[in-house]
Amino acid sequence: MLKIILITLLMAIISGILYRFGGASKKGDWMDSLRNSITRDSGCSFLTISNLLLFFIVLNNYWWLSIISCGLLYGALTTYHTWTNKLLNIPKEDKYWFNWIITGFCYGLCDIIMITYTHQWIGFFSKLLFLTLSITLWTTYIKTATWSERGRGFFLLISNLFYLIK
Repeated sequence: MLKIILITLLMAIISGILYRFGGASKKGDWMDSLRNSITRDSGCSFLTISNLLLFFIVLNNYWWLSIISCGLLYGALTTYHTWTNKLLNIPKEDKYWFNWIITGFCYGLCDIIMITYTHQWIGFFSKLLFLTLSITLWTTYIKTATWSERGRGFFLLISNLFYLIK
């Protein structure tokens, strides 16, 4: 179990880095190819689902469920749900605490396909609550884009540890 925790911690740090690369502006150097939203969307999705497979080795013939979950997470990572701003008649470009609540909730909800097979509902709901609260609070109070994005990427993956709850 310690090995899984350490692997998850390492993958969470990498996820935080990839999440930031997806939001970083281009600087005209060789790393500009990484400074792209695809780095965040595909990198974080792949890492998170790969890490989940460590927890759910029992999937055996149901490995394709991870592809569906990965696709859901990819889609969730492409938006901060600013569409809600239009409903409230506020500037669409700005992001508010309620955008982050929806964002964190959607990140956590992406595991629902795999959980319907594994039945680890306590871990699922713990992760869902953790992502909703941590992403909302972190992004609301951490004002630098670099650390805000690194934190969201880290939380995205470290929250998989809730699946160790039996």
